[in-house]
Parts: sequence; C-alpha cells; structure tokens
Amino acid sequence: MDLPNLFTYATSELSQDAFICYLIKHAMEPIDEELYRTGRELIVIMYNLSHNSGRITIQDIDEINKLEKQFHKIDVYFEAKILDKKYGFIIEDKTYSKEHSNQLMRYKESLASEEYPPEEILGIYFKTGYVFEDEIKKCIEAEYVILNAEGLYKPLKDCQSQDQILNQYRKFLFEEYVKPQSQYALSISSNNYKAFDQLPVKYEYIKELKEKCPEHINETHVECSNNRSGTSWCQFYFATFEKTYDGDIPEYLFYRIDEKKRGFYLRINLYSTVKNACETVRAEKLRRVKLFRKLFRSLQGTDLQFADPAKKAIIECEVAILYFDNDVNTIQRTLKYMPKIHKAFVEGAKQLTDH
Repeated sequence: MDLPNLFTYATSELSQDAFICYLIKHAMEPIDEELYRTGRELIVIMYNLSHNSGRITIQDIDEINKLEKQFHKIDVYFEAKILDKKYGFIIEDKTYSKEHSNQLMRYKESLASEEYPPEEILGIYFKTGYVFEDEIKKCIEAEYVILNAEGLYKPLKDCQSQDQILNQYRKFLFEEYVKPQSQYALSISSNNYKAFDQLPVKYEYIKELKEKCPEHINETHVECSNNRSGTSWCQFYFATFEKTYDGDIPEYLFYRIDEKKRGFYLRINLYSTVKNACETVRAEKLRRVKLFRKLFRSLQGTDLQFADPAKKAIIECEVAILYFDNDVNTIQRTLKYMPKIHKAFVEGAKQLTDH
C-alpha cells in the first residue's frame, strides 16, 4: 500500500507556492546536496527561459537571497546574483486559474519602484495546469516566460534525494499534471473524441482546426469557457461583420465544439445580440441565417455527415453541425475535409456580405 501523499489533499496554489519556496531555500545552502543542486537547476531553467542567448549553468549562480512570499503581493519572489549581476525573480503561480487584473505588469512596476531594485527583473508565469492561448498572449505582452508542469518536473525527476516532501510533490506533479497533459494531443491523433469531455482536448482540436483553416474575415481568435451545467466549450471565431444591424450590432461566425445529448459536436454559429431588437432587425437576422445555411449546404459534399441545424435560436443560430463518431466524422477526417469546405465557405461569405 502506498503512503498517503500530502499533495493529494494540499492542491491549492498556496501549497505550490510553499514547495517552490522550499526548493529555492534549499538552493541557498547545501544542507541536502541533491536538493541544493535541484533547486539551482530550477533557477538555471528560469534564467535560460528568459535569455535566448548567454545561457548559464549552476556554477554561474553566485548567491541567492531575499526569498519571500507575497512581497508586493507576488506569489514567490527571490533575488539571485548571477555572473555578478543582481536579478529579481517574480514567480506568478497558477494551477487552473488565469492571470487577472493586469497582475503581471503591476508586479514588475511595483518592483521597479523599490529604493534598491534589482538590475534586471525576470517574470516567470508558472502554471501546472494547461496554458491557453490568451494566457500566452498576456505573458508575451508583459514579457514573462512560461514555466509549465513538464518544465518543473524536468529537474525534479532526476533528483536522488530521499526527502519526502520532494518525493511526494514530484509524484503528485507527474500524476496530476504531466502525465494527463501528455495525452491531450494523443487524443486528437488517435481519434479519441470521447476525450472531448476535457477542455484542453477541445482546445487542442480547435487550435489545430484554426491552423488548417487560416481564411478569415476581419478578426479571428479562440475562446474557451464553461456552460452553466459545468461542461466546457471552445470556439474559433473566423469572421467578424461590424455594424451589421441598425448600424451598431456586430455579427460573428465561429466554430464551436461542445456537447448535446446526442454527443460531442462541431458546429458553425452565426452570432449577434438581436434578441431585444425590433422585428425588422430580427427578420433580417433570420434572412441572413438562411443565406449562410444555403451557402454551406452547397459546399458540404459527402465526405462528412452533417445533421440538420437547430432552427429555434435567434441570437446564436446554427449554420451547420456535425456529431463526432468513430466512422465518418472522426477527429482526423474532420481535420482533413473541413479546411476545403471552410475556404469555400469564407469566400462565399465575403460575396454575401460584400467583404
């Protein structure tokens, strides 16, 4: 029988903060030689992620000091002298949540206002959960690098220390984050559409669909969130029509991957907030929906099997829908045949809307 693992119960970001502090503290002095080396290897990884050139080794770390939690509200902060230069490391720690309230920039600005600031500030966005596109964009904007679960696991897996805290966290990190995340892309390549019950798998599919379907009208982006029931969805916006109704109501076309009673589906939606609009606007919305449905039917062919779109909605209207299966509408077949349909559909949409 395996020993109980503390981190199975201590799953919060605060527990993760504590482990990072524990490892950095060991990097300060060689109480345990293996932990000392592993802690310094983590610092090397964070430094090298932040510097495309001039990579360092653990021998280049002169000293580590000022290890604090919640310094200027930063999750974990420490300073290290590397190659005779003082660096301040900001670690913003996440498990499943995301950056909010402009955290990343605020932390850098508050540090820069210190009386004796470090010579260079390195921002580390450390997230063990899946990292989505919007998070990557925010990190790029704030000049933070991303350290994910696999990146942390790398220095831990070869550590020979018998320290129970390290061993328990390493096991927890692998089983909770590293191993599941390695399966997400595999689910797509192996046509395991039942794995769409996991949001990262939906996102991996939508991301690949976006890459294979580059044609778009105006803005394009990806969104992911949850339904009221708690199930997840992911959307790829490929067309934006500004000021479509009454001169100020925009309209969007996007792919959505979600689930109904019949199963997991991919659909094209035409979305505009016309629910409380006048009858003239509502009638125009229904006219446009019919035009887009007619356009899609003329292009869909027989390689994939599409179901009849639902006809009740007014805000979010189905243009086309298919349900994933293990026969015709497999993950890989949809990724193979949808790009051709998509290209023709976007060209047709441009003609319909004078874009």
